[in-house]
Amino acid sequence: MSKLVTIIFGVFLLFSIGLNVILLNDLRVEKKEPDDIKEKVGRHILVSSEEPTIAEIQDIEQLQDSNPAFYQNARNGDKVLAYSDKVVIYRESEDLIVSVTVVNRARTIQESNE
Repeated sequence: MSKLVTIIFGVFLLFSIGLNVILLNDLRVEKKEPDDIKEKVGRHILVSSEEPTIAEIQDIEQLQDSNPAFYQNARNGDKVLAYSDKVVIYRESEDLIVSVTVVNRARTIQESNE
């Protein structure tokens, strides 16, 4: 049951904040140096010890159309770190947190139980 909740949560997270990697092709999932990026982000904001999904923004205009408030100050090349409780946009070139949004896990878990 917990794997199902995790999978449903992951799918919900990706679609709810506009990180539709497969359909929009506007983010590239990062496989290199995730610990370095996590460490840099962790200097600015409290994050859990979980392994986030890390992606790089490829088409900011398309993302801004899908979620203007969250992506307002983001740029192509910024990193998106998706945790279970929050999503962070990080600009590595300036060592800057660009945007943060909170993920409503209670709603996702409730929807999966219906």
